[in-house]
Amino acid sequence: MVEVAHAAVKDKNHPYYANKFNKISKRRGKKCAFIAIARKILVGAYYMLLTGEIWNPADLAEVETPVEQRIKYVNQILNNY
Repeated sequence: MVEVAHAAVKDKNHPYYANKFNKISKRRGKKCAFIAIARKILVGAYYMLLTGEIWNPADLAEVETPVEQRIKYVNQILNNY
């Protein structure tokens, strides 16, 4: 699973796990971050098999969209009302 985590962190097309890895590695170090990402992948795969749903993490928008862009988007929506 750690090898899968290494590959997921290096994926350029889908930066979800890379962004999670960067946040965790700043606090805990790279080794612990790889273990945490491997656990996230394993838990996600378990629930996908259990429920039959597709991969759809709840915090995907928060991780992939920068904070500045989210603030700009919310302000834009609020100004339209």
